[in-house]
Amino acid sequence: MNLALRLTGIWLVFAAFQIMLFDSMAISQLARPFGFLLFLLMLPVNLSKPIQYLVAFGAGLFIDIFTQTMGLHAFSCVLMIAIRPYWISIISGTLNRSKEELTLPHQNLSWIASYLFPLIFVHHFSFFMLEAAGDVFGHFFQNLLEIFSSSLYTFVICFLVYGIFYQRSSAR
Repeated sequence: MNLALRLTGIWLVFAAFQIMLFDSMAISQLARPFGFLLFLLMLPVNLSKPIQYLVAFGAGLFIDIFTQTMGLHAFSCVLMIAIRPYWISIISGTLNRSKEELTLPHQNLSWIASYLFPLIFVHHFSFFMLEAAGDVFGHFFQNLLEIFSSSLYTFVICFLVYGIFYQRSSAR
């Protein structure tokens, strides 16, 4: 199947779940899950950087339209995708690994955990600090609590979805 068509279908599923399910799973103002990030984090490593940036911007903007967050997700998603290759090289220990070795569904769960959480945290830190723009320091500790709790909540959802769907598909 054409990669673009396959990614579009997967994106539509993630976007639908984000809009219809995850947005209603917020725990007060303390933690908001952004499960759609798993789609971006599981993009093929060998996809060209401009395409990754375009997909991240489009995905973030799509969610922004439905959540009325005025470009915050678009910016935060592009930032996360920009940091992604550097983070992969840090946790993989080398830049010289083949693209097949870096196929994300073939990694073990501990590697995936060390891959997902920091990148989710980057998105959430950017998103929530921009959201609090005028009052970042007025409620600094409340903002940090929201960043950490939302990052953890999103990580748990993404890790469970990865464990259920991606691990099963890579075993085939």
